[in-house]
Amino acid sequence: LTPDIIGVHLTEGSNGEGGLDTTGTKGTFDAAVAAVGAAMKAVDMIVGGQCVNAFCATRPPGHHAGRNLHSMGAVSNGFCILNPVACAAIYATTPLSQGGLGLKRAVVIDFDVHHGNGTQDILCSTYDPRFLYISMHAGGAKINGYDSDNSEEDILQVGNKKQEGIFPGRCGDSSPHKGVVNIPLGPKVKPHDVGTAFTDIIE
Repeated sequence: LTPDIIGVHLTEGSNGEGGLDTTGTKGTFDAAVAAVGAAMKAVDMIVGGQCVNAFCATRPPGHHAGRNLHSMGAVSNGFCILNPVACAAIYATTPLSQGGLGLKRAVVIDFDVHHGNGTQDILCSTYDPRFLYISMHAGGAKINGYDSDNSEEDILQVGNKKQEGIFPGRCGDSSPHKGVVNIPLGPKVKPHDVGTAFTDIIE
């Protein structure tokens, strides 16, 4: 297949066939920008009282897209181009005088099999009192290589890069400061575990 059919390589580890990294077509960046716009519009509508909540069904996804490619040591960008939720949080907390909505704080609750390394990287690489990032995801120290035998079956590989455990790796196993609450839920995330995390930890 030609690149215009299978997609262009968007990150250096892309194999052009959708593998473990990120490819795109001529409409990918426009779609990613539209996803950011949708998230910001949703915040506008909620803060403006037009609705009490919103759901943005957009693609491509975003929570692995950080300040740079492969944020926090990930082997790939996980199909993410831009990070809509991080953009929306920044917009919400930017002062009115600078074109934002002037909120004092934004909380991002991320529930996915994978840790949102990109969102944590953008909002909480260092402590910022404007942001609280909470992630529930598969993983944990033993799963991501601290106490395992490091068998080949436990290693992700993109090109010549290797990473142990569950993508994006060890970055979600611990919380670096009070602005981050990472909740690794083991090798398989179950509904009960997510509910318990909400009631016992987040609340």
